[in-house]
Amino acid sequence: MIEQYFSVASSVVLLISLAYYAWDMIAGGSKPQRVTWFLFALISYTFLAAQIVEGSKLLELIFTLFNSFNVTVIFLLSLRYGVGGSDRRDKVSLLVVALSLILWAVTKDPLLSLFIILFIDGIGVGLTLIKTWKQPSTEPILMWSVSSLGALLGIFAIESHSVLNSLFPTYIFIADALVVAIILLAKHRGAAHV
Repeated sequence: MIEQYFSVASSVVLLISLAYYAWDMIAGGSKPQRVTWFLFALISYTFLAAQIVEGSKLLELIFTLFNSFNVTVIFLLSLRYGVGGSDRRDKVSLLVVALSLILWAVTKDPLLSLFIILFIDGIGVGLTLIKTWKQPSTEPILMWSVSSLGALLGIFAIESHSVLNSLFPTYIFIADALVVAIILLAKHRGAAHV
């Protein structure tokens, strides 16, 4: 099936984005927001667990598996090369996440759970968008573009489209594209002020 080719392509693209981002971090260019990447890892593993419980096929798990690996590596590298994690915005964000997780545990409503997970991830994306707007040079546009492409390929790799299988790669595609847009807008804003 053609989905297998998209799955392999998505995995390769995600690994390329990881390699580039890790190299750029270690070289001193990228400065990932620590809380963002912690939340990305938390959410990615939550989606992976939900897909496994739901009985998703291996092909449908591949995007989430590779994404989980990528965000974990980036989070671990961010502990040394990243920024954030101790200011008020980060602490408030983590408190909201904790309250959201409690709400999720109490409701046990699968659809509400999906939206709470996306809300939590949105907090992480928001932290990165704020940081990137202020300091666009701390995020490489190439990595976010390639990662967005990987998510798009992940969407095409899905054999049985369900909300659970489709939502995560679609959300990642949109979130990564938003980061690309903010980088471009912030750089354009900076160029206009020069």
